[in-house]
Amino acid sequence: MGVDPYALYSRLRSDLREAISPASYDRIVAGEIDWPGISFRERAASSIHESFLKKLETGLNDETKARALSKFLAVDSRCKTWESRKDGKPGDDYLLGEFKNSLWRFWHVGINPLVDHPYDILERGGVGPGVSIKSPGNDFYTKLFSSNLSCTDLSLYNWYKRYIRGFPEWANAEATRLLTYGEPSVVEGNRLSFVPKNDDISRSICTEPTLNMFYQLGFGAILSSRLRDFTGIDLETQQFKNRELARKGSLDGSFATIDLSSASDSISLKMLHEYLPPDFYRWLVRLRSPTTRLPDGTPHALGMVSTMGNGYTFPLQTILFACIVLSAFRMDGLEPIFPRGVYEGNFGVNGDDIIVPTRICGKVLRLLELLGFQVNEDKTFVEGPFRESCGGDYFQGKNLRGVYVKRLSEPQDLYAVVNQLNLFSTKTGIPLPETVQHVLSRVRFLPVPFWENDDAGIKVPYSIAEAFVGKCRDTQSILYSAWTATPPQRIRICDKYLIVPKSSKRRIFNLSGLFISFLQRSVNSQSIPILPEKARYKRKRRVAPNWEQVVLSGTFLPETASSLTIQLYKSWFDWERWNSATYFNLYG
Repeated sequence: MGVDPYALYSRLRSDLREAISPASYDRIVAGEIDWPGISFRERAASSIHESFLKKLETGLNDETKARALSKFLAVDSRCKTWESRKDGKPGDDYLLGEFKNSLWRFWHVGINPLVDHPYDILERGGVGPGVSIKSPGNDFYTKLFSSNLSCTDLSLYNWYKRYIRGFPEWANAEATRLLTYGEPSVVEGNRLSFVPKNDDISRSICTEPTLNMFYQLGFGAILSSRLRDFTGIDLETQQFKNRELARKGSLDGSFATIDLSSASDSISLKMLHEYLPPDFYRWLVRLRSPTTRLPDGTPHALGMVSTMGNGYTFPLQTILFACIVLSAFRMDGLEPIFPRGVYEGNFGVNGDDIIVPTRICGKVLRLLELLGFQVNEDKTFVEGPFRESCGGDYFQGKNLRGVYVKRLSEPQDLYAVVNQLNLFSTKTGIPLPETVQHVLSRVRFLPVPFWENDDAGIKVPYSIAEAFVGKCRDTQSILYSAWTATPPQRIRICDKYLIVPKSSKRRIFNLSGLFISFLQRSVNSQSIPILPEKARYKRKRRVAPNWEQVVLSGTFLPETASSLTIQLYKSWFDWERWNSATYFNLYG
């Protein structure tokens, strides 16, 4: 059922050879991504050629894990050896002073610090969707009420226990948990492990202790809220604003996009100690994991403040980079326009995706260097007609983002690839018939409407689907089949016990814990969901009032419509071009 990635890649090259001139094709195959005078079509071809197998998950092996471990340790070593630059260039002291002043103003609301008591954090706490140390499951109920709690410092548990006394039902739930699992386990820190990324390197992740994560997410929520008030950056929507600024920058060169290498792991503890307000720094240190346990069991003291497994890492790095940008604004005398509400402003930061006026880009790059961050030069664009930010790749104002194939083993993976290739052809005008038909030869033809998910089937116009679908006699609605993810397994809640699937570990019946979880909306009155490691699919019959008018009219979008579909409909999408591109790729 699966597709050989290199056979597929050869089909892609064959399609690109037909779409552009031989000279341009040779430059792209030789590894040249961009060159003076490159056309939109050529730049789109180089984009998909570079991206196509870049994120293909080929599983874990010793080599990819070894590379990931080596990279992680190298970045952490750089954090440990960071030092304030004493032989700086003119203006460095001013930049660093402005950065420190921005962080002070961020942390202090008036004359009061943003956080001055653990209760401030606990009232915003959470557990997150991933696994935690000592927990047999990844749901809210299991982590807090049916497992041994874990933390790096017993004071975290003591404050947690005092806080929940104000909520009698929660206190009862903790008392019940204590009877079975006892006092929390005090651990050294988090655990380092790896997940698939691509065929060259694995991705490093860290599993945090349960209570540390509860505090980290609470602290992260406070930081995110203050970030929105202080800079206008809302982490829920900022990526869309970054893309719009990138589009503008590709048209007139007014904005530069900056990307960093291993940004989340490059936040040095020593650097933060020097520039953060002291109490801000103390909270970060108190809630972090000071060490990580490497895959071979060796404990390793961390020089980075946190990893991407930490609950406050993403808002923290956004804050740091936003303050860097604001410092550059002040030094240049340019007025920042904050991205509040529906306005994108004149700068944007979302994690390590940074976009700033080209005029101040040099100062931002210099300050990033002084603070120990490494700029990814391959993904940083200051000149020319191309800009990239938050998943939007723009050339002269047009989106030419390539296709990133992640998996090729299951039918749903192949449907997603076909749909993404057809979408790429629609955006760029580059036909990809050999590539699409090679994938189609390995999977059953299952037509679905455009507004379905990418993995549901092959999105086609009704003129193609008509021969494969039926109609309801009474309503004339269209009947079709689509793959849908099956609901997760569930733990059944009975009167005085829980029925756990054989594939899962035992949970205790904690009535008060179930009540708290119900109020938190992570369980319903009958069951607790068990989030699967891998999605499972089932083919289901679906009904559509019609196939294309639903979306073309704009009067109705079904609940199954993906956010990508809605975004496409509301922006650039050309339905006639999609029809033509799909026809040609399937039958050309």
